[in-house]
Amino acid sequence: MKLIPFTNRNTILLLLFITLCNDSFSQKERNIWYFGDFAGLDFNSGIPVALTNSNMSTYDNCASVADCNGALLFYSNGVNVWNKNHAIMPNGSGLLGNTSGGNSAFSVKQPGVNSFYYLFTIDFGAGPNGLRYSIIDIDLQGGLGDVTSTKNKILVNPSTEKITAIVHSNKSDIWIITHPWNSNSFYSFLLTDSGLDTVPQISTIGSMHSGSISNSSGQISASQSGNKIVCAIYDLQQYELFDFNKTTGVLSNLITFSDYPRAWGTEFSPDGTKLYISQWTYSDIIQFDISSGVQSTILSSEITIGTVTGPNSLYKAGYLQVGPDGKIYIAKYESDYLGVIVSPNNSGITSNFIDNGVFLSNKKSLAGLPSFLSSSSSPIFFSLSPLTPSICSGDTVTLTASGATYYSWSPSTGLNATSGDTVIAYPDFTTNYKVVGTNSAGCSDSVEVTVTVQPSPNSAFNYTISCKTVEFINSDSLTKLFLWNFGDGDTSFISNPQHLYADTGNYSVMLVTKSTNCGNDTSYQNITISPPIKAQFSYSVDTCASIVNFINLSPDVNTFLWEFGDNSNSTIKNPSHPYTVSGNYSVNFIVNSGTECADSIQHTIAIGADWLNSTIFIPNAFTPNGDGVNDKFEILQNYSCGQYTFFIFNRWGQLLITLTDLTQPWEGKLNGNVIPEGVYVYLLRSVQNVKTGTLTVIR
Repeated sequence: MKLIPFTNRNTILLLLFITLCNDSFSQKERNIWYFGDFAGLDFNSGIPVALTNSNMSTYDNCASVADCNGALLFYSNGVNVWNKNHAIMPNGSGLLGNTSGGNSAFSVKQPGVNSFYYLFTIDFGAGPNGLRYSIIDIDLQGGLGDVTSTKNKILVNPSTEKITAIVHSNKSDIWIITHPWNSNSFYSFLLTDSGLDTVPQISTIGSMHSGSISNSSGQISASQSGNKIVCAIYDLQQYELFDFNKTTGVLSNLITFSDYPRAWGTEFSPDGTKLYISQWTYSDIIQFDISSGVQSTILSSEITIGTVTGPNSLYKAGYLQVGPDGKIYIAKYESDYLGVIVSPNNSGITSNFIDNGVFLSNKKSLAGLPSFLSSSSSPIFFSLSPLTPSICSGDTVTLTASGATYYSWSPSTGLNATSGDTVIAYPDFTTNYKVVGTNSAGCSDSVEVTVTVQPSPNSAFNYTISCKTVEFINSDSLTKLFLWNFGDGDTSFISNPQHLYADTGNYSVMLVTKSTNCGNDTSYQNITISPPIKAQFSYSVDTCASIVNFINLSPDVNTFLWEFGDNSNSTIKNPSHPYTVSGNYSVNFIVNSGTECADSIQHTIAIGADWLNSTIFIPNAFTPNGDGVNDKFEILQNYSCGQYTFFIFNRWGQLLITLTDLTQPWEGKLNGNVIPEGVYVYLLRSVQNVKTGTLTVIR
C-alpha cells in the first residue's frame, strides 16, 4: 500500500476518538458554481443568482469549491486553478488536464486536514496525460491558496474521462471512483487522513471501455446516498447502473440501458429513486424509476420529461448536476440558460422540467457543470473509536474532540463539563451526547455518540412450588447471563428455568447473574420440597333438603375434581350434591388433577329411600262436609326439618289463607265458612325447600 503523506496532521486517539475537522463544516461548500464560458451561479441566497466575474472558460465538467460559509475558495478547468480573487494561483497553471476532458477537474477535501484539497485532472479522450492529482493548500499565499509540490501525480493512465467520489461508510474517508481505458474494471481509491492510497480496489464489471476514443466520454454520477453509480458510454450507446458498497469500494449488480445513441449525461434524484439521462446531439431528458431494483421494471418506466432547446443546431443537452437546492441543473450547449428539473424526486412530468430554467446573464453554458462529492453523503469527518462506547454503571469514559476551536457538549447530565475538547461522561443510564464544534471561521457542525451504560448484575429470584416441580423467576431483568445451581447437583443457564426434584427435602438454590463486562452477583434461597398432598374429605347428609354436603380436608390444594358416582361431577372446593335415587354411591375426590401431585380418595355413601321420599306428605284432596270422613286437611312431616308455611290460592292466583302451624289440621274454612268446592293451588315453603301442587275440595 502506498500512501501519499501530508503535513499538519492532527489526530488524537483516545477511548472515544472524535475528529471535528473543518471538512465537516460543509453546509455551503457547493454554493458557488463557475463553469462553461465564463458562467457562474451563487446559491447562497437559496436561489441561483448569475455570476459574471469568472475568468474561466471550460468545455466539460470542472471544479468549483467554496468554504463552509459559501465563500469562494478556488475553481479549475483542469489546466489552471483560480483563487477566490479570480487570479491563477502561483503554481496553479500547467496542470495536465484538458478543458474537454469530460470530468476535466474534480476536487475533494482531504479528511482530517483543515487546508488540503485534492484536485484530480483528466486528459481528453484517453489521452497520454491520463488521470492525475495535485494537492492545493488553501492556507498558502495568505489564505488565497496554492498548488503544493504534489502536482500532476499520475494515478491512472490511460484513463477514461470519468471520475466521481463517495463517502466511505465510516463517514470520514472518501472513495475516488474512476474507470481506466481499455478495461472493463472500475478503480476505487481510498482517500483518508493519511493521504491517498494509490492501490485501488478493483471491480471487474460492466462493458469494456475501449475502441473509439468517444467511448471514454460520458458522465459518471453517484447517488446522494452513495449506494448507486451510473455511467454513460458514448459510442456503445448505453448507460450502466451499479450498486456501490461504501465499506469495500466494490461495484456490483449491473443493470444495462441499451440503444441510447450519444450516451452522455447522468444524474440521480436526491432521494435516489429516479435516474435522469441526456444524449449529446439529442434534446430529450429521460427519467427512469429505479426504486424497484429490477431491470425489466426499471426499463419499462422510461419517460421523456422534457426537451432541451438551444442555439446550436447539433448539440443540445449536456451534463447534469444536483444543486444545493435539490434541483437538477442541465448544461445547454452555447445557451445563456440552464435547464432545470424542479422536483426530481417526483415521477414523470410532475418532476417539472423547465427548459430555460436559470438565466446566466449572457454568459454561456457549454457541455458541463461543476461536479462534486455526492451531496447528502458529504463527509462529516467524525471518527469514533469505539463506535459505541460502553461503561459499567458507576464508571466513566473520556470523550475527546479535535479539529475545531470551540466545543459545546449536551446534555449536561452525566458530564463533568459542557465546553472544552475533553469531557468525562458518567451517565447513570445509556445517554446520547452531542458535541458542536466551531472553527476559527465561525463554521459549526456536530457529531453525536451514544454512551451505553451496562447495568451491574443484581441477582434475585422468586419461585413457586408445585409438588416436586419448582418454577424459578429471575428478578434481574437487565442481565442476560445466568447460572442456576438447584442444590441437588443440577444446573441451568436459562433466565427462568423449571426444575423437577427427585426427592423431598430442603435445598439451597444459588443464582449467579453475569454481565459481559461488569462482573457478576450471587443470591441464595432455601426451598423445601414437601411430601405429596393427600386427598381427604368428609360429608354430611341433609335429610330435609335431600342433599349431601361435601367438605375438602386436603391442605394446600390448587384444583379439585369431585365425581359423585351418578355421572355428575364438580370442580368447586366444597360442593353440595342432590341425589334423587336411593342406593350406594362411590364418590371419588381427586386433588391437583393432571399434575404429578395428583391424589385421590373414595368414600361410599348410602342414600336411603326413607329420607328421600317420606320426609313430608301433602294430601291432594279432602271433603269438609261434616260426615266425619276426611273432613280435615292434614300435612304429615318430619318436624326436625324446621318451620313450614303453607299458602292456598284460588284459580285466579288470589291468596286465600296462610297456615303456619302445620301440627293442627285445617277444617277447610275461610272467615268461618267452608270454602267452595273446586281445585286450589298450594305452595309449601321452608328454609330449605319450596313445594307446589294442587288441592281438590269436594263437598
